[in-house]
Amino acid sequence: MASRRHDSARFAPRPLRRFWEQAPELRPLSLRFRDRTIEQTFQAAYFRDNLSYVRLAHVLGVALWAVFAVLARFLLDEGEGTADLVLRFGVAIPFVLVSLGLTYARWYPNRWQQILFVVLLVNGMLWSSHRAVVPSADADWAFAGLILVFAFNYVLSRVQFVYTAVIGGLLIAYHNVVAIAFTGDTERELVFSDFFLVAFAAIGMAGACALERFARLLFIREQELERERRRADDLLENTLPHAIVLRLKEQHANPQTGSIADGIPQVSVIFADLESFSQRAETISPRELVVVLDDVFRRFDALADRCGMEKIKTVGDAYMAVAELRIPFPTTRRSPPRWHLGSRRRWIGCGGPPGSRCVCASGSRRGRSSPG
Repeated sequence: MASRRHDSARFAPRPLRRFWEQAPELRPLSLRFRDRTIEQTFQAAYFRDNLSYVRLAHVLGVALWAVFAVLARFLLDEGEGTADLVLRFGVAIPFVLVSLGLTYARWYPNRWQQILFVVLLVNGMLWSSHRAVVPSADADWAFAGLILVFAFNYVLSRVQFVYTAVIGGLLIAYHNVVAIAFTGDTERELVFSDFFLVAFAAIGMAGACALERFARLLFIREQELERERRRADDLLENTLPHAIVLRLKEQHANPQTGSIADGIPQVSVIFADLESFSQRAETISPRELVVVLDDVFRRFDALADRCGMEKIKTVGDAYMAVAELRIPFPTTRRSPPRWHLGSRRRWIGCGGPPGSRCVCASGSRRGRSSPG
């Protein structure tokens, strides 16, 4: 699969190949994400972001159908107004209003692209068919109306690129069928309208492709930023108390919040390290040293959680934690004795070969503190 994709890209022109290589996450033609999970997440976010534009497009569509009824009074022959009004107010506008009502249905987010595909296609075909029932509507009338439908198709409807391309091609083909079979358009009029319709469709497809590609790449970058933000938050949570992390964020958003420090009347600070660790570190490799420290600190973390204590930092083989610090939860004066009892046990198999032991030495001090 990947080899076929690379082969097809190899035969593409160099500028187009560079354009594809800038977004390896996307399929070149459909612009869909290669990862299905990312595609589903994007579709849900894309709908939420564009629902208001979709509804606005419906309202503007109804307004334009109605406004053109006023214009038709001056451009169409007398006696043809009834057919125009029936097609406009009896078919087109009710059809758009029903589509607008569907945007409030619970299932609409799963089918909105397909529904708008049908709505845009039917509106364009109705406009082209208008000339078959209203003979005095000339070629310029059909051409101007289709240009407006194309504007909705490529910009306002927020329909994705593949759908807009298919709609544009079908409407141009249907316009030619009506012009040849039901109207007396000259060859010059047909060529003139086709030239501008095809040109507008090509520009519209390029614009729709660029807008959707930008939206998808922006979505990817936002996802990456969100992952990095979560990683930074996790790092802060592992380093500082949760309440202090929240205050740091608040101070970053509003520098006028002042100091983040608290005055704590009484707090117990516990220090712990491993006995004879320096001598042991000289006899093992750096990789084994890291394994031992990781295992020791994991045990310290579990012990701190059981004693209701808050880890502050680690330096080398030393571990620092506090009790009676009401950030983020209250602890009791019983925590230090419980810690000492738990930490002074011999830990068998502590990050080393079977039978190896680690012995912890710990001490504590109680008094006033001002953390921040």
